[in-house]
Amino acid sequence: ELATTTVEFRDVTEEAEHLTGVYKGVRAESNNWTKMTVSQMRKQREADERCRERHLALRTAANKREELGMLLSESESRAADADKFRAHAKNTIDSAMKATHAPSDLSYELQAEKVKQITLDNKKRQLRIRKSYQETKKE
Repeated sequence: ELATTTVEFRDVTEEAEHLTGVYKGVRAESNNWTKMTVSQMRKQREADERCRERHLALRTAANKREELGMLLSESESRAADADKFRAHAKNTIDSAMKATHAPSDLSYELQAEKVKQITLDNKKRQLRIRKSYQETKKE
């Protein structure tokens, strides 16, 4: 009876050791899967953050491009107004010179020079705005 009990005890001990080994293996596999899951979640968070940053940068660039477009159209309308003013000023000066017997070349030249300077400044400003608009468009 003692021998049978000893044999049964040995069998139960071997089975317990076997089950303990299986449990440890399952536990290790579970830990591996947990680590993999945590790693994948971290990578996904990093990818989401990069995506958010890129989206914000693109939205900022689009807003800047839109602002520059509005500034460009405003500048073009001002340039058109300046051209109209220049033509009107030239007509007015020509009419005034024709109306007087002794026209003053100095005043006409001064006025013409001022109009040319305003026109040149407007063209430079418009060119600068176009360049910056094109640069943001390239980005």
